[in-house]
Amino acid sequence: MNLSSIEQSILRTIVYFDLFSYPLTELEIWKWQFRDMNHESGNMNQGHRLNEIVETLEKSKGLKGLLDFRGGFYFLKGRGELIEERKRRYVISDHKFNRARFWIGFLQYAPFVRAIAICNNLSYHNAKDSSDIDLLVITEPEHIWTSRFFLTGFLKLFRLRPGDRKNYDGLCPSFFVSSNALDMEPLALKRGDLHFAFLTNDITPIAGHKKYFERFSAANLWIKENLPAGLAPIFHPRRQLESEALVRGLQRISEKFFLILPLIEKFFEKFQRRILPDELSRLAEIPDSGVFISSDVLKFHKNDRRAYFREKFEAKLKELCF
Repeated sequence: MNLSSIEQSILRTIVYFDLFSYPLTELEIWKWQFRDMNHESGNMNQGHRLNEIVETLEKSKGLKGLLDFRGGFYFLKGRGELIEERKRRYVISDHKFNRARFWIGFLQYAPFVRAIAICNNLSYHNAKDSSDIDLLVITEPEHIWTSRFFLTGFLKLFRLRPGDRKNYDGLCPSFFVSSNALDMEPLALKRGDLHFAFLTNDITPIAGHKKYFERFSAANLWIKENLPAGLAPIFHPRRQLESEALVRGLQRISEKFFLILPLIEKFFEKFQRRILPDELSRLAEIPDSGVFISSDVLKFHKNDRRAYFREKFEAKLKELCF
């Protein structure tokens, strides 16, 4: 099918979100627009403007045979049921956000934790009943294992982790990064990783100073190769928590105790490595497995589906003769 650059970008964006049963508004198509297949590598422009996308959606004959529009949403033909599904998932996501904010209000004070964001499906209000609450945790350098010990220990103590009491709203802190290792590109799949680029771009800040999220965004400009708009994380007042000065002060005092004992980080690392499931240790040795363990990054996504979504995305485009 012979489509223009902007038509390709619109269709690729809608096809990608169709994989997650998520119809899009015009604004969202612009916000999350994906590159067309023929863009020049290294071209970091801002992509197509919103008015250009709106005009193309209204006038494109090529897209009219592939897309439908109803209730303010665009979707692939025959997928109109996604509108009600999106609304249902928004309600589910709002409940999970409220639960997450409550518990992150405590987690943000774990030693050496500097910022916490929600990531994956919940970050764009597309969680299902069975979805976990996935967290990205930014820590002080050289203290990532200490942070993880206390944060996950708190969740374990109160039985808040996935699987506890069949907890569908379990908090899953499976991604820790230190503040001097915020560039996520080394973790992307080698043969293109559109899914990871989107998830990296679309985190929702919940707790921590804005500077950490601004640095995270600045360190990941590589995502613009796939998402030219590449908007920085939005600090939504209904989502973001304020920290209590007194409790934050107590956190800093506790951290001084650990600084006096330089071997404590090594102790927590050895302890946690010892109790890690053998499967995670094995996957950490396999490139692109979704599990990555270092002194600056702890990524425990053993059911990593990025390659699967990439294949599904490419197959759907091929099915549309695109």
